[in-house]
Amino acid sequence: MLKEFHPAKHDVLDGVVVLIDPYTVGMSMIALASGIARAPIDEDINPFEADLYINIYQWTLRFLSLIPNWSAGTDGHFCRTLKTWRRRWQYMDSRVPDWMRSITPISKQGWAAEDLERKRFKAYAESAFIKHYRYPSKVFNNFDSFVSAQTSAFKPPSSSLSQP
Repeated sequence: MLKEFHPAKHDVLDGVVVLIDPYTVGMSMIALASGIARAPIDEDINPFEADLYINIYQWTLRFLSLIPNWSAGTDGHFCRTLKTWRRRWQYMDSRVPDWMRSITPISKQGWAAEDLERKRFKAYAESAFIKHYRYPSKVFNNFDSFVSAQTSAFKPPSSSLSQP
């Protein structure tokens, strides 16, 4: 016969008992249903499109490339090195390995279409895009970027306070 179990506070703190909040479960179900409904529209979050797995793979590589900085402490503390956004242009040409492609629900035709799209991007769009990208420095020194046709002709109105 099973013994009746009444959880106590120390059971929750020790992780023996998991408390489930019905509101959180309900909101999770709604979010999951909403994501599944939007999946055909948004290729980046659709689990049946190759874009999702390519993004996951590339961002995983970016995070893993930070491990030497975390372990050596050369880039400050953990939260500072977590700024992976600075590395968003690294591993852009990384291709998902074939063994990893085989465990995704994407067909071979889907991966072939993705490879063709990447080849077209590298041939036509990448060079045009990269020449305009300038990596931001830690100190802002491009004050000419504030000057435009609208701001160069602007003269501030005279104030009655500045007149003698």
